[in-house]
Amino acid sequence: MRDPGEIGRELFYQRRYADALPFLERALRTNPRDGHLHLCLAIALASQGDTARAEQHFLDALKYSPTDPYAFYNWGAFLHQQGRYAEAIRAYEHAAQLDPTLVAARTAADGLRRAMGQPVVSPSLPSGGVPSPTAPSPANIAIPPPTTSNGTGWVVVGLLLAVLSGLCPPCLAPLAFLCGVAAIVRGSVVGGVVVIGLALLFGIGGLMLLTQAGMPKP
Repeated sequence: MRDPGEIGRELFYQRRYADALPFLERALRTNPRDGHLHLCLAIALASQGDTARAEQHFLDALKYSPTDPYAFYNWGAFLHQQGRYAEAIRAYEHAAQLDPTLVAARTAADGLRRAMGQPVVSPSLPSGGVPSPTAPSPANIAIPPPTTSNGTGWVVVGLLLAVLSGLCPPCLAPLAFLCGVAAIVRGSVVGGVVVIGLALLFGIGGLMLLTQAGMPKP
């Protein structure tokens, strides 16, 4: 059974926001400090018009991922759509400071400053004409890159060690158990529980085989 966080992220990156919502919400119940999950859920909720809940999850994303430029850029886009232009400019500019290669953040900040008659920090738009402070379209939302902090890798390693502990001396079982714990901490709860169960099963089985063969226990 796949972890709900992995399913939710997969649907999110396919822009199937309505389908992703229940999986992201379930994943956050077991891992409430995952800033990336909060950001994905905030964007999905905003796309469905649930601005009140979206704002709370944007704030949680900033709280748990304070150095994520995509969190600040999308927070700025959300504020922009709400007509909260001064706050949006600050969010855009902070995103650009965190990641100077995120050109969309600087462009959005400068365009909004021009529209409001404020001085531009850096010239990123042509000077001809003054754009109106139109909210960005959904196509301009910067989708955050996939997180590398999920527990899939720990699940794979743990499964391998668990199986080997049944074929080799069972000293590998504790390592598989620890991989299962790490997977749970990283958000892959179901996979981690499976790894722990298999580690116990194969570890005990390996000990029984050693005992029957008359070999000393490690």
